[in-house]
Amino acid sequence: MIRVDLTKEDRKELNYNFRPAILLPSMLLVLVSSVLMVNYYYIGEVFFVKFLIESFILLFLICFLIFYLIIRKVLLDLRNGEKVIITKVITHKKKEVDYEAGSGKVGHVGIDMKPFDKYIFDFSGEELRVEKEIFDCAKEGDEINLHFAPITSELLKVELKK
Repeated sequence: MIRVDLTKEDRKELNYNFRPAILLPSMLLVLVSSVLMVNYYYIGEVFFVKFLIESFILLFLICFLIFYLIIRKVLLDLRNGEKVIITKVITHKKKEVDYEAGSGKVGHVGIDMKPFDKYIFDFSGEELRVEKEIFDCAKEGDEINLHFAPITSELLKVELKK
């Protein structure tokens, strides 16, 4: 196990985790705000304005908390600036055919599900799905480097060991 600095590509890969962390609280914010505004439109009383302001403040705090809880480990990885490289030996390679979900209908004649290939490396019982290019270059018994973010344990990159 080797520790090295994060590259620009690794930081970009980790930054993709911000998308769901922004999307989920935003959806909650829009949904609850819409419900509150519709209720205000139909009720429209003075005491409801105070409730509306308090609800928005609470909603913003909850959305920020959700964002932070989703993203906190990624922030630690980015702040840490390191990744872990683990070397594994390929014990078995296999190519499997899988089918796209929803691309065909069960029970109807003439509509087949679309197949696609999955490329898998086996490391003494552990399986890892890889890209076709890496699968074609590697042979059984070769060593590959797996680049992980240490805190989130996210796989950043797979490469053949030189």
